[in-house]
Amino acid sequence: MTKKRIMSQSKLFKDYYAAVLRTYFKEGTIDLRYCNMEGQEIVKLLEKVVLVHSINTKLIRLNLRGNQFSVYEVNRLAKLLGQCSALTYLDLSGNMIGAVGTESIMAALTQYSSLAIKHLNLSDNNIGDAGTASLAPALTQYSSLAIKHLNLGYNNISDVGIESLAPALAQCSSLAHLDLYGNKIGLNGTESLVSVLGHCGALTHLNLNRNNIGPDGAEKIAGVLPQCKALAHLNLYGNNIGNIGAEKVLEVIPQCKSLTHLDLVLNNINDRALDAIEKVCKQCPSLTYFDLNCNMFSAYGDMILTEVFKIQPPIEHQTR
Repeated sequence: MTKKRIMSQSKLFKDYYAAVLRTYFKEGTIDLRYCNMEGQEIVKLLEKVVLVHSINTKLIRLNLRGNQFSVYEVNRLAKLLGQCSALTYLDLSGNMIGAVGTESIMAALTQYSSLAIKHLNLSDNNIGDAGTASLAPALTQYSSLAIKHLNLGYNNISDVGIESLAPALAQCSSLAHLDLYGNKIGLNGTESLVSVLGHCGALTHLNLNRNNIGPDGAEKIAGVLPQCKALAHLNLYGNNIGNIGAEKVLEVIPQCKSLTHLDLVLNNINDRALDAIEKVCKQCPSLTYFDLNCNMFSAYGDMILTEVFKIQPPIEHQTR
């Protein structure tokens, strides 16, 4: 191969990656979600674009949602992330990286003291309890990971995983948004979580959507809610809390002055809880969204709720 041809190919590759850079890198963000490329292609592309074009100090947000990476590719990606000193937003959701991939990512993120990830989305990765076990020490040990938004939804995490994660969450003084939806959290996991929520003074959003905390778990949640002074959004959708659990939660809502959104969808709540619901609506002017959709209210109950939700200020609501 002639020198001229080598130089021509080099220029071709340089022009190609420059074009990729113009396409995918905008205002500090690389967005490669659902990009329909093989994992190895994505990693190679990132290595070339980030390192060759020296944007590692300019990359702030990296979105890799909905791709597929092997363990080897995750390891390469982890090493690359360690060199992105400006990175604060990382979305790896829907990549099925598993527990091993999670361990690699967290090891890389915590190895470099210059990193300060604020938003970390690891949802839908099947990390399981083993993955949370590797996540916990990283959150505890390294203050550089000042996480504000942590998403661990749809990860097959049980009570065991929450028990290992909970003490680490207590160290996350900046944590504002915690997503644990679609896992397997029961009463024991709820107790572990409740034991540390009072230490999360910055927490504004708590999403426990589609777990299995039940009425006893709801009572545990209710016990800690008054301590969560900043909490604005509480999502207990699909947790089978029933009337007993709903009443326990609703009983303390008037003490939650910051709460604006409450989601109790699909919880087997019926007309027996109407008095508690009406009381909350009348006593909580800060509550602007209250979702009771897909419960067990009768036609009479629906009529009562329609009237209740007309109070001033009106509450945006769903009942069917």
